[in-house]
Amino acid sequence: MEKLKKLKCKRATQRANATHFMNATYTFDDSKDIEELEHYRDRLQEVLQNLIVLDEFVHDLLDDEEYEADTEKSEELVDGAKRAVRKADRIVKDKREETVPRTTGKSQTTHSQPTVTQEVK
Repeated sequence: MEKLKKLKCKRATQRANATHFMNATYTFDDSKDIEELEHYRDRLQEVLQNLIVLDEFVHDLLDDEEYEADTEKSEELVDGAKRAVRKADRIVKDKREETVPRTTGKSQTTHSQPTVTQEVK
């Protein structure tokens, strides 16, 4: 049981981190730098990976009743974190596209047309 207690404690820290980074992602606005959002997104992905591993270890040590309730809570947090990552990806993509000049994809070479005076000579 001591092992379960330690794992739950570690997981609680990861859950708090996930909540912090999700909130930072959801409250992102145009007044903040895009690199800040990228940082939150990247950290959230790291925390999410750690959290999934810790959840598996904890779930292996739980009895059936606890397992069902714990799994439900874990899935809600993981789903919320994944939604926040997708939202951050969309915002970053949109912001990056705003800063890149749009082109038609065709090369735009300009050819000078000879003037009337050039043709006469």
